[in-house]
Amino acid sequence: LTLSSDKLDAEHLALVLQAEKPAQNLANTNYLTDIQQKYQLQSGALAYVSTAQFSQVLVSQDGNRLAKNLHTLVGEQLSQAFAEWRTPACQTDVAAITKNWPGLFMDSHFDVSNAALFKVSSRLLVPTENKETLTSLAAIRGFVPAHMLNPTQPTLFYTALGLDVAQLAPSLGKLWGSMTEPAYSCQPLADMQQQLKQQNPLAALAMAGMASGLQGVSVTINGIELDPTSSNMRKADALVTVSEANARTFFEGLKAFYPPLATTKLPAAGEELDLASVIPEVAVLGVKPLLALSDSHLLLYVGDKAKAQSVTVAAETLQKNGLVSFGMDYGQFFQTLQTAMAATGEPIPAELQQWSGSQMKMALSLDVDARAIVLNSQLEVATAPAKK
Repeated sequence: LTLSSDKLDAEHLALVLQAEKPAQNLANTNYLTDIQQKYQLQSGALAYVSTAQFSQVLVSQDGNRLAKNLHTLVGEQLSQAFAEWRTPACQTDVAAITKNWPGLFMDSHFDVSNAALFKVSSRLLVPTENKETLTSLAAIRGFVPAHMLNPTQPTLFYTALGLDVAQLAPSLGKLWGSMTEPAYSCQPLADMQQQLKQQNPLAALAMAGMASGLQGVSVTINGIELDPTSSNMRKADALVTVSEANARTFFEGLKAFYPPLATTKLPAAGEELDLASVIPEVAVLGVKPLLALSDSHLLLYVGDKAKAQSVTVAAETLQKNGLVSFGMDYGQFFQTLQTAMAATGEPIPAELQQWSGSQMKMALSLDVDARAIVLNSQLEVATAPAKK
């Protein structure tokens, strides 16, 4: 697919239709090899977006072919809109920023070894050459339960936030300083920086000190069974975890916010507490949630599978292993949603019915490594009909 215009010369159309080769092209450089090695990218499917090249549209009229073509199409209106950016000072400052943040780098790996299951794994990297930024981001990483690092698990939905709350304020303070302290000569950048200084979010983190030992929270929903006539919950299998340096001390702190917990005796390791016996309102949910604690984890669960998962999590040592994890089984999710909608008497859209038969699973995770912020994604799609 290519777009052209009578304002562009014949050379442009010849190049995009590959009737001619550009004098400067990737085949004449080592760029793809260099970024593949630097960021450990898969060679089979590779993509990138260069901030240095995109910035030329902002700071120049003819810095590269994109800038030239846009100027040809839009003309003086573009030049007037970006006039304050097209100064030597802005060219210098923007070049420094793009050097620190070179762009987006993506790769994918396709696994077709199993004819009944199609798998694709992808990564999106946002690298930076600023080591202090990476150190600050890595410091706020927290704990994510091991079962959420396995994208193939048969789970309706899961999500986790790994966050070292004790490091949140100092690390974000350093990141805020890196955005507001450099003295820019470029006036538009200086103006943006001044606006940021007036919206300092660090004061909002003062309350974070009350949970300084918190390392992460997670929710796993293995399954939900709804009454098709009332959409009330018949059965559930789910786990909620709170990971803390001292889980018992954390729970004692919760008592101050909820008086009914004041006289609650915490279960010993390996034991469980019926939460409905402490909080009667829980009984209206139609399920029987249980509470268990270990040295580093507070575990709230219902269902056999969740109980087994809680035992595994309870034995896990706190470690900085991630920031965010998310996953979903599309078929299970939309089947549950369809049941809930059917109970209302409303017609079920055809699109929803189609999704309820999906055999697709998706998993995402956000983390920081030695070079970049990394978003990993995994997608699995069964190509054979599901067994009844």
